[in-house]
Formats: sequence, structure tokens, C-alpha cells
Amino acid sequence: LGSADLVEEISVGGGEKIIQVTGVQNPGQAVSILIRGSNKLVLEEAERSIHDALCVIRCLVKKRALVSGGGAPEMEVAVQLRQLALERHGAEQYCWRAFADALEQVPYTLAENAGLNPIATVTEMRSQHANGKKNHGINVRRVRFSYYIKNKSLRLHPEAAHIFQICAGFSRDFRYNKPFRYESPNFIVN
Repeated sequence: LGSADLVEEISVGGGEKIIQVTGVQNPGQAVSILIRGSNKLVLEEAERSIHDALCVIRCLVKKRALVSGGGAPEMEVAVQLRQLALERHGAEQYCWRAFADALEQVPYTLAENAGLNPIATVTEMRSQHANGKKNHGINVRRVRFSYYIKNKSLRLHPEAAHIFQICAGFSRDFRYNKPFRYESPNFIVN
């Protein structure tokens, strides 16, 4: 299977022992992480933090791209939805605009939590995005997100809205008397 320079049993405190293997010729890609802490609560929190960090790395490996944070992707999709709503009529146009309004709640809430004027901030962001600045967001901390996660999140929003429609009894397209089927436009947020 392989070879190592040294295999030893070492004590890590509290009477616990681990097997430490060093000097492996071809270590491969597997690693072990040893976590120590003063109590079980500290260990569990450290384990959660490491798990979160590994999930971030996994997402970046799946799709090696980052998108701007601060509500920029949500605002860009909202601006595009408003443009597409102009091509619709009646209740369908209203639904597209309502969905755009819902997406704008993300930057609105971020502005509120950052102590900024949310109305002025969202209005400014809407203006910047309408003028082609797709990455304009609330950059208090210069946050970036994994494209993989943000894309998945934005694609789940319409599905959640459709589930709410079904629960509320609005799951039929009454013009044709058949079940409503949402077809998501392909938004790519750069």
C-alpha cells in the first residue's frame, strides 16, 4: 500500500493516544485534522467552523469564480426582471415585478443592517445597475461569494415562490386551464 519513515503512538493529553504517521512517500490527497479544545462545546464549534471552511473550498473547486456581494447579484437580476416584465401583460407582468421587488429586499436589508439609508442605497444601486455596473453593491466589507452558491440560491428563489403559489392555491394557469409551469430565464450574473 505504501511506506512511511515513522509510525508512532503519541499521547495527546488526558490519557488519549493517537497514531501519527510521518514521512509518507506518496501521501495522496487525504488529510486528517486533529482538533483539541478545553471542552466539548469548544470542540463542536471548531468542528462546525472547519466544516464550513471545507464547504467553501468545495464550492470554489466546483466553480472557480466569485461574484460581488452586498446585494449586487440580486439587484442585477431584479433589474433584468423589470426589463423582462415590460414584455409581459396583466397579472404576469405584476408577478415579474413583484419578484424583482422581493429580490431587492436583500440589498435593502443589508443597507439597513449596515446603518445606511436603505431607500437611498437601493435607489442608487438600481441606477448603477441600469447603467451597466453589474457589480455595484453595498461594499462595506468588500464581500465576495462563491458563484456556485449564489447561482444556486438565485435559482431556488423562483422554485420557492412556486411552492408558495401552490400552497396558496394559485398553481394553475387559468388562461389554458392547465398546471402552471415556471420556466426560469437564464440569468448569468458576472
